[in-house]
Amino acid sequence: MSRGGPLACAMTALLVTSACSFVLVRDPPARPPPPPAEVSCTTSAMVPGFDTAVAVLSAIGAVYFLTSDEDNAGIGAVVEGGLAIGFGVSAFKGWRSVGRCRGMQSAPPPGPAPGPPAPQPQIRPGIRPGIRP
Repeated sequence: MSRGGPLACAMTALLVTSACSFVLVRDPPARPPPPPAEVSCTTSAMVPGFDTAVAVLSAIGAVYFLTSDEDNAGIGAVVEGGLAIGFGVSAFKGWRSVGRCRGMQSAPPPGPAPGPPAPQPQIRPGIRPGIRP
């Protein structure tokens, strides 16, 4: 087996699992649906968190290869750098979608504006609040 065999297998496995947020995060609709329908989208940060972790680790791997004097260091740096970029873009997309989904689900339903504020109690002249005679 060549020296690049395990590295090639690891890179292939990462490429197959890359960009999880592109595949597994469901975007919220452009506009909230009318009540009583609920917004159906991804609110869990697990997938973008995984993408972020892999992007950071791949960036560290790219720096390692850039500072290494191994024979295949250039190829390793390019592969790791590409993975870092791919996972980073996927993480950005995932975090943005999850944030929009959470915001849409916590927003009040669209409709007429709420009514006027409740009236404040009137203070009668000559009576100071909080002081008893």
